[in-house]
Amino acid sequence: MADQNVDTQVTLAYRELKGVAANLRRRHQVGYALNTTALVNEAWIKLRSLSGWTDRAHFVQIAARAMRQVIVEDARKNLATKRDSVTVGFDDIEEPGSLADDTFIVQLETALTKLAAFSPRLAELVEYRYFAGYPDAEVAELLDVTPRTLRRDWNKARAWLKLNL
Repeated sequence: MADQNVDTQVTLAYRELKGVAANLRRRHQVGYALNTTALVNEAWIKLRSLSGWTDRAHFVQIAARAMRQVIVEDARKNLATKRDSVTVGFDDIEEPGSLADDTFIVQLETALTKLAAFSPRLAELVEYRYFAGYPDAEVAELLDVTPRTLRRDWNKARAWLKLNL
């Protein structure tokens, strides 16, 4: 019986991850070199190597991190094979929805690491919103903040990233 419960949880987690990846690819267009299945499979491998998640919020947190890692690794791999790259700045990506080039993804990863040292919540917000594609209402719930605070934090995170990219 316990095995059935674990199997059910794993199936539900995989379905959610696939939904997040499809949403991310459809709405946010990051990781454009990966198809949805490849993105999910790579993220799933990363998730399986981590210790079990305790609840949905914990799953979302590690899933967003796994998606970010997969997208950044893919961008780095693509950059290694390219000679010329057109840089897209954070000003061009005011809100998720614009196509980001590989150079931008790698620069964003570096800036997010620095932002996490300054404000972990702001970095987590960018990770949930940009790399995992979660809607604002869900991100506010995950971060346990009001929608108004989330909007202020998003503006702070964007301003910080514009100065540090």
